[in-house]
Amino acid sequence: MRPHLFEEPITVTLTTPLQPGAEIRYTLDGSTPTMASRLYRSPLTITNTSQLRTSAFQDGRVVCRESEGVFTRMGHLPPAPDVYLGDLKPVRSVGFGHTYAGEVRYAGNTRAPQVDRSNLGQELRINRQVYLRGVGVHAPNEITYEVRPEYQRFVGLAGADENLLSISHGSNLAKYPSVVFKVFIDGREAAASPVMRVLSPAWRFDVAIPAGARRISLVAMDAGDGSREDFANWAEAGFVVGR
Repeated sequence: MRPHLFEEPITVTLTTPLQPGAEIRYTLDGSTPTMASRLYRSPLTITNTSQLRTSAFQDGRVVCRESEGVFTRMGHLPPAPDVYLGDLKPVRSVGFGHTYAGEVRYAGNTRAPQVDRSNLGQELRINRQVYLRGVGVHAPNEITYEVRPEYQRFVGLAGADENLLSISHGSNLAKYPSVVFKVFIDGREAAASPVMRVLSPAWRFDVAIPAGARRISLVAMDAGDGSREDFANWAEAGFVVGR
């Protein structure tokens, strides 16, 4: 539920403290470990995005519960955009609620996307950092913009909004936010984040825009466990213009 995001290779150590004589077998592609899987002999060095699954065996049978970890390598920090989202008018915006007579009515205490503020009007906060430019939404949400001929790339940072940490340090609240961010160009998925949670590093988007593209949609969606407190921020997001 909380992927480990990294830039430099990381070391993973596996142990079976309650079964000292057991063999540890593991996979890195998300498949179920079996006796035919790779035998763990020394700490693993993770260099690329991997889904690690491990189990312990003794006398040909499983002797512990399976463990799993998701490790996601982050891309380079994108450049600042030449054109910020907040300076543009979306051609479509659909959010957490319903549409009545052509108007989106947002549910509960959520609001329409907020420019340069969180969805509830606070600072844009991701991983303890405040950002001055961006858009605050509540997942599920989709904002669509027209692609101008001079736009070459979409760039930006994305993460779960952290203003709820100001309420009793997030007690009974910080466990809820879980957001997946996606970028669609003319209806086709061009990039996606892993599950983003409170105090996760901001996910980095740097997406090339194909020549002739007409529209780009920025989607923030819940991670399959409901949308409570799924306030999400697109920070320092916008378009790099060709020169």
